Amino acid sequence: MKVANFTRVLLTVLALTLALSATATAAAGSGTVSLSSAAQLNGKSLAAGEYKVKWENHSPETDVSFLQGKTSVLTARAKMVDGTQAALWATVVTRDNPDGSKTVREIHFRGKKSFLVFE
Repeated sequence: MKVANFTRVLLTVLALTLALSATATAAAGSGTVSLSSAAQLNGKSLAAGEYKVKWENHSPETDVSFLQGKTSVLTARAKMVDGTQAALWATVVTRDNPDGSKTVREIHFRGKKSFLVFE
């Protein structure tokens, strides 16, 4: 009887561990985006060009890194938002500022429902 209870508890702990590790793996990701013109993010400039974007979700906030090659050029905080359908292509949504510059507001990744929203 005690062995059966111990086995049940052990199996429950194992199942919870597997579920948590799957959630942690799903919370990180990466994608590639292209900026057609320079833009601002958190008061810093991103030049026009292609970037690898990596993120790690620490619900509700997400740490985001922009890399060119292996060099990190900017890090920022964002929120990961669940969309209703997967994006057909990678898109950077910007806001036009009064001075003519642009500010990054959202990044959508091709084939993913979730997207990043910057404050």
